[in-house]
Amino acid sequence: MIPATHAGNLAQPRFHGEALLLPVADGSDWPQAPVLEFAGTRLLRKSELHVTLLGRTHASALRERLDDARIHRIATGFDWTVKRTGAGSVLAKLKHDGTAPLPCTSLVERIDMPAFTAFRDALATIAGLSLPDTCPHVTLYVAGDPEGIGLPDSATFAALRQFDLPLPTANERSPPPLPEALRNAYLAARYRIPPLGCSLHIGMPCPELDGELARHGARHASILTAHNPCSVQLPPAANVLRQQLMHAELEALGITTIIAESHDPEGHWPSEPGLLAIDTPPDVDDTLLIRYRQHALVALELGQPARLVLHPAHRAPVVSPPLRDR
Repeated sequence: MIPATHAGNLAQPRFHGEALLLPVADGSDWPQAPVLEFAGTRLLRKSELHVTLLGRTHASALRERLDDARIHRIATGFDWTVKRTGAGSVLAKLKHDGTAPLPCTSLVERIDMPAFTAFRDALATIAGLSLPDTCPHVTLYVAGDPEGIGLPDSATFAALRQFDLPLPTANERSPPPLPEALRNAYLAARYRIPPLGCSLHIGMPCPELDGELARHGARHASILTAHNPCSVQLPPAANVLRQQLMHAELEALGITTIIAESHDPEGHWPSEPGLLAIDTPPDVDDTLLIRYRQHALVALELGQPARLVLHPAHRAPVVSPPLRDR
């Protein structure tokens, strides 16, 4: 079962080197792919997660006015729960390692943590310091500097931000309505599976795919994508990263995948990469639709026509028949 969106946190802030950090429990609800790659950049998953409450410069200024014991006492008055938002951003900065430039890239997720600003405001008031506004976040992946990219204030975040991408979460907020024209496009699309040399249509069987299912001893498969959540166009690099994250989730569940793609026979929209996932349980199909905010996927049963399965929010509710008087 793929876990929930919100990550509780029982840790308390602590100094690590010169910075004040809040360790974050690295539960499997956070993206877990060990490596992500895009445009020649290889991002490695961090071995530990934390929120930087105060960077080195501001933490040093604070410790000149308050001792560590008092800072920790102030911290105990706050609720340090961390909630995921799924709002990811890729940042880039050119650092200098000695005399050589060091290109650095990070994938971060902004978080919901009211204590972040409240705690910084309390420290600033007590110590008589001015602390800039900044964005609470967790760094998930890094390239270049293994410690990531420092973000002392919101202006730095904005300057280093390359592009945003929605990260997979179990946030069950309803997707936007599914337009009839888009639903019809899904129904009319051709779904190709290049490694099997076959394609299929909704409402039609696919003998080549039946043979592949039989070879795996499976009766069910799904064709799904992580690209363009709810049909909102993302930058190509964002789609590439999302697809890798979905592939890693399926792989962690022991589900075999084969490259697939959806194709518009009318040529109004470009082909969209996807995955054929073999033997996915129905609850995983629904969970992936929710986590990756997709309007629909293609469900395939051995010997049966392909069918379109909509996001749970788009399905008509099941109405129980009224009870009859005896």
